[in-house]
Amino acid sequence: MDKTLRTGHVPVVAHERKKRGRKPKAEPLPIKNIVYELHDEARACPCYGSPRPEIGEERTSEYEVIPAQ
Repeated sequence: MDKTLRTGHVPVVAHERKKRGRKPKAEPLPIKNIVYELHDEARACPCYGSPRPEIGEERTSEYEVIPAQ
């Protein structure tokens, strides 16, 4: 009897997968944090008037390209 029929497993050749996601930046560059906050009136709960908590944050990184002169 075949081994796959007895065990229910199929043998697979081992392989390496490529790492997914963003690659790290080539050189360490200065980091600038920019925080945008709403004024108190916009943060106030319309029902109770108390300030609403922060729900989350969004992070991004980008290069500032300055053309050669």
